[in-house]
Amino acid sequence: MSASETPKFWLVFPASVPPLGWNSYFISKVSQKGNRRRGSMSMVALPTNETIEIGPGNFKLSFSSVSGQLKRISNSKTGVDVPVQQSYLWYSSSQGDSDPQCSGAYIFRPNGMPPSVVSRSVTLKIVRGPLVDEVHQQFASWIYQVIRVYRDKDHAEVEYTIGPIPTDDSVGKEVITRMTGNMVTNKLFYTDSNGRDFLKRVGTISTNGEREIGELIAKAMGKLGTEGVSTIQEGKTLFNELEVGEGMKLDRGYISPYFVTNQKNQKCEMDDALILIHEKKISSLNGIVKVLALALERQRPLLIVAEDVESEALATLILNKISTGIRVCAIKAPGFGENKKSGLQDLAVPTGGQVLTEELGLYLDEVNLDMLGSLSTADDDKEKLQGRLAKLSGGGAASLSEGFFVIINNLWELRNECIEQSFDNNVRDYRADWPLIVTQPVAGNYYPINLGIYMEDQKAEFSVLVDRASGGSSINDGEIELMLHRRILNDDSRGVGEPLDETVCANNTCEGLTVRGNYYIGVNELGAGARWRRTTGQEIYSPLLLAFSHENSEYWKSSHLTTATTMDANYSLPLNVALITLQDLVDGSVLLRLAHLYEAGEDPDNSTLAKVELKRMFAGKKIKTLKETSLSGNQIKSEIKRMTWEVKPEVGAGAAAAPIRGGPVDISSLTVELGPMEYLHRIKVGNAYDGPNYRKNHEPTCPDAEQKVLSEGEKLSATEADSGTTSSRDQSYPSSTVGPIPTYIVLPVKICYHTFTTDMINQIKLRIVSSLTYENFPGGHPFQY
Repeated sequence: MSASETPKFWLVFPASVPPLGWNSYFISKVSQKGNRRRGSMSMVALPTNETIEIGPGNFKLSFSSVSGQLKRISNSKTGVDVPVQQSYLWYSSSQGDSDPQCSGAYIFRPNGMPPSVVSRSVTLKIVRGPLVDEVHQQFASWIYQVIRVYRDKDHAEVEYTIGPIPTDDSVGKEVITRMTGNMVTNKLFYTDSNGRDFLKRVGTISTNGEREIGELIAKAMGKLGTEGVSTIQEGKTLFNELEVGEGMKLDRGYISPYFVTNQKNQKCEMDDALILIHEKKISSLNGIVKVLALALERQRPLLIVAEDVESEALATLILNKISTGIRVCAIKAPGFGENKKSGLQDLAVPTGGQVLTEELGLYLDEVNLDMLGSLSTADDDKEKLQGRLAKLSGGGAASLSEGFFVIINNLWELRNECIEQSFDNNVRDYRADWPLIVTQPVAGNYYPINLGIYMEDQKAEFSVLVDRASGGSSINDGEIELMLHRRILNDDSRGVGEPLDETVCANNTCEGLTVRGNYYIGVNELGAGARWRRTTGQEIYSPLLLAFSHENSEYWKSSHLTTATTMDANYSLPLNVALITLQDLVDGSVLLRLAHLYEAGEDPDNSTLAKVELKRMFAGKKIKTLKETSLSGNQIKSEIKRMTWEVKPEVGAGAAAAPIRGGPVDISSLTVELGPMEYLHRIKVGNAYDGPNYRKNHEPTCPDAEQKVLSEGEKLSATEADSGTTSSRDQSYPSSTVGPIPTYIVLPVKICYHTFTTDMINQIKLRIVSSLTYENFPGGHPFQY
């Protein structure tokens, strides 16, 4: 096959690699034809008017055979099942006419029109196999994608090819993929910051840029749902507060301090109380005595809500409180005029009582037990509640909504119209560090994405991970979109000096760029998405390194190590720790960076302290020195002089919990401890090579040949070696990437072929080895010993 030919087949097979090691696989042509089709992939005929399900494992995707579009994502192992539609669209770039700012290399600025759908019906081709199923979709002549679902993976891999973007209509296009589900996300979504931690994109267009207020509103709306009513008021406390509870709350206190039952906090506390709701003032004994008798007979506290309680009626309540010990309390009805009537009716609905009003012919002296409500056995009438979701006080101190109330104190200078607007836009159009004035509802809500973006509702998490830096957002509830390609015809006047219209030319023909990339879709149970994002994200960030060669498999296996690891055979890194850097330095030391993958509170099992045993991580090597430095590596950590900053601690509802920190490196056991999101910035390991142990642990089989054993201390000069003849099995060897071997190591050597090439001798010279330490010389590498 030549380089110009298009391959007709793909070879798919499972592969595994030991931690910090390598593995070898040999591929050869099968001579017999009998087993050729075992495990092969096959094309699938598409049924009509049916749903096609793909996925050889638990993770499934469902497609419409009519439109060719994705319809549903499910996982039989976790029980998650989410209707999802995926499509490609493009925003028309602003050309600087109605909006003076053009879209360009540095600026994303659509022209204000909704994005155009590339195609609502796509061609579909299904390929099934034992390890992976593929769905090939053609959205347009310039947009093609392949979706792969692997047997042992809980996600879908989408490989897209976009371009050249057509510009025959003289319109710049910014191409996105959009995934739409039926998730109730309350306008919340999360994107990564620097590829590590995820930030909640919470917005408050009408809270003067106050991040804490925005988060309180978002949390309140998340609790209340779409039918909830929240109340915001100016409080007199030091901190902002959020109250979410069952029942209701009245912004009225007791009329007399004699009603206090808890002297310490000056509160009147009642359980299982009867409640009398009266529209007018109560001043005479008529009726009060009868209500008191009902409460005493049943040994239950009594709460009276009326326009006012005064004179003989108030004196009677206080006297009975003191002499009989019955718990009584009287409060004034909240509100004024019609608001007061409405508030009393709202109070009667959940408590099961009646409002005593002359308009209905209900008088105080005719009260009976059926007219009294109860504070602990309320039977909510949902239809009445939904018809009367109203404030229970003129100042709006409480709200009734299907048994929940929300109060936010200390929201200063927030007008009613702003409050309503903030509930409609409570999570977008926001920046935590400045009061954002939104002029671009799309571009203003786009964020840079290096790792991923996700959204969640009360049941599931929908995540998308990327293989390169992209832009993304959730413009509408239950949607995620990613910017994948752009071709723009105007300069944004930000320094580039030309439009973002790159072309590639061949054979005197030029056309726009074509991009190819991948993104990954995962659907998990609520609370379980972090583990998938971190594990899969690390696989994307640090994929396996592949190397290919044409070799004789039998010879290679007899003279080379086909699989090995530098780690202890029974050890691997904790699941919440990743190796970020492992690099040789010119001074013979090794640069090592470890990172904790999880944030605090992100995952119950993995957002914990993690320990790494360096001795087991580098088994067969002796770590002689260890120094922990700054991230840049130019300062010893213990010697860093830190500046002292005055940091005001966060207080109130937005205060964060104390971070979990790992301890210092244990020098005796060489154990590293990392807390969530911590780095082991840098460790210098000085000359960490233990030759005898390495040979013992990695000794290859010596081919049958004449052997010469050099005694300890016996040396072979470069001149003597260079004068020898070259073996027929001579081969060149790669230069070392591990660092110099200490000059004081002197070892006995067993050599299978005792003739050396100039290249071998040069490597010995570079290593400054005082004694030959090679086993199976042609089959091994000098830098291994």
